[in-house]
Amino acid sequence: MLELAAHSGSEPIASQELAQRQAIPVKYLNQLLISLRAAGLVKSVRGARGGFLLGRSPNEISLLNIVEVLEGPLVLADCVAASGVCSRQDKCAAQWLWEEMGRRAAQYLRGISLADLLAQDRKLRLASGPKLAKS
Repeated sequence: MLELAAHSGSEPIASQELAQRQAIPVKYLNQLLISLRAAGLVKSVRGARGGFLLGRSPNEISLLNIVEVLEGPLVLADCVAASGVCSRQDKCAAQWLWEEMGRRAAQYLRGISLADLLAQDRKLRLASGPKLAKS
């Protein structure tokens, strides 16, 4: 998603090229792209110059959107996701802790857009700069 955000507003990027740039298998990437497309986070363009683009502006896509599409709801413990998982569920302080941590993590990720992450990525790339060979 970060790669697509970096090229937002330009030509679509083929999945093979995305996979190569991110050093991940094409088959795995295609599975991710199917889910992201179904959620409207990316769109596909057919044809010789086809590929993938962001489905919305990077400012409109939160990191929580991406995580939930690819990983499902942000749940840190099974007992938070479903009742009856644990016999101590109704009297367990740890369950409250897992619920609260999940809420806070979701709130944090909801507050960070793909554009924010892209800005951070660019800042880090500029800070590292090109490495000059020592003589």
